[in-house]
Order: sequence, then structure tokens, then C-alpha cells
Amino acid sequence: MTKLVLVSGAGRGLGASIAESFVNSGYKVAINYFNSAKEAADLSRKLGDSAQAFKADIRDENEISNMCKEINSHFSSYPDILVNNAM
Repeated sequence: MTKLVLVSGAGRGLGASIAESFVNSGYKVAINYFNSAKEAADLSRKLGDSAQAFKADIRDENEISNMCKEINSHFSSYPDILVNNAM
């Protein structure tokens, strides 16, 4: 079974590189972003079916909960691995 990774702050920069590395290694990736909607959408398209972007402010517990529900709805799974890259 393919593992699902949630990378926070993955819309651009180091987080985007981490997300891409996981996809290239055979993982599915949930790309978390807050302000980088265009960059996260572009990255998601670039990475194909193994990745999807999800907006949430990780400082807000309700937004995290809603994002996790959206991730489960999209991938039929909750994340197995968390890479906490967001500042």
C-alpha cells in the first residue's frame, strides 16, 4: 500500500522540493499551503495524480481538521507521514 505524506508549507520553496521528492520516491503527497495557492496548484499539476493541494492555516485547529477530512475524501486515507515544513 502506498504511503500518504502531508507536507505543510509545500506550496513553494523547500516544501515544494520535499513534496516532489516524495512523489518521485513513490509516495502520494498532500500539499498544504496557506498563501501560495497558484504555486501549490501548479505543483499539484506537475506532480500528477499522486499529489493534491489543500489549503489550511496550520495555526488553526479547525482548518487542520477540515483539511484532514478533505485529504481523506480525496485519497481515501489519512496521512501516514507528516513533514512539518511550515513556519
